[in-house]
Amino acid sequence: MVVADQDDASVAPVYPGPGRAAPWRPMEPVLWREPFDDRAWRFQPKWDGIRGLAAVQGGVTRLFGRGGGERTDRYTEIAEALPGAMGGRDCWVDGEIVALAGGRPSFERVMRRAMSRYPGASARTPVQYAVFDLVRLDGRDMRRMPWAEREAELARVLRPSRVVLATPTVAGQGQSLFEEMRSRGWEGVVGKRADSPYVAGESALWRKVKVRRRQLCAVVGYTSRGGRCRSLLIGAYDDEGRLIDLGGVSSGLTEAHLAEVAAFLRRQPHLAPPYPTRRAPDVEVAFVRPSLCVLVEYSERGSDGRLRAPVAVGFAPEAGPASAVLP
Repeated sequence: MVVADQDDASVAPVYPGPGRAAPWRPMEPVLWREPFDDRAWRFQPKWDGIRGLAAVQGGVTRLFGRGGGERTDRYTEIAEALPGAMGGRDCWVDGEIVALAGGRPSFERVMRRAMSRYPGASARTPVQYAVFDLVRLDGRDMRRMPWAEREAELARVLRPSRVVLATPTVAGQGQSLFEEMRSRGWEGVVGKRADSPYVAGESALWRKVKVRRRQLCAVVGYTSRGGRCRSLLIGAYDDEGRLIDLGGVSSGLTEAHLAEVAAFLRRQPHLAPPYPTRRAPDVEVAFVRPSLCVLVEYSERGSDGRLRAPVAVGFAPEAGPASAVLP
């Protein structure tokens, strides 16, 4: 196998000094459309968190983000727990900073923690560090080793704790793991070729497959700026018949789609806002009597009830607005 160019370990610092960036670039999976089975691949749950690179030396941890900026002071509980979890070994490890809610990672919670600057943030929104790769161990650069060997060495060294988590691995069976992640409300799976080295940047040797949920939504209005429709406001009914705000959607819709739908909506009876809205001063908001449904894919619902990362799949002209019901 031809190994892609990567950072020269002979010149990269073993441990970055104060204010320096991470000593290596992370490997990134490509987005893959469908889950798959393959005996040459290993599959892991996709943690819905923030990428974290950790360098441990002499019992001291430095944490860095995907882009290389230092984040140690934001996640002190991880920095304190990692040396013990790695058995006191000097190492570079790759993983995900996550915040669990109801037994599954919550991106909303981990982002809340990432943006926190107040004292006691760790007690209010605790985070964990899910380790999934071993990049360097006791001065030995492991990036050219096959992933299966790195994963086996990590399993021998790592001592999971309340703060530092191991990432489980399934050999060959990507589809069944994907279905399990879907049923548990996780983000998806990551497939890794068992013989893949650790290369800097995006590589098809790692593939991520995301779970996408679907919701039939009633179009309850639209936003516009400068006379042009920018997004559709969407909602659905709860089991008591109340209209629930699901936010807005524009992804998946072309300018032509938006213009055509807006022309239709402008001819519908306009209503007073059924719920409070917050928009920029130059954005106009109009609500209409629901008469059109759109099928929307999304990752999860936030604590405000709105859909996260919504994408319009298509309109459902045969479905009445009463069909837009929350599960």
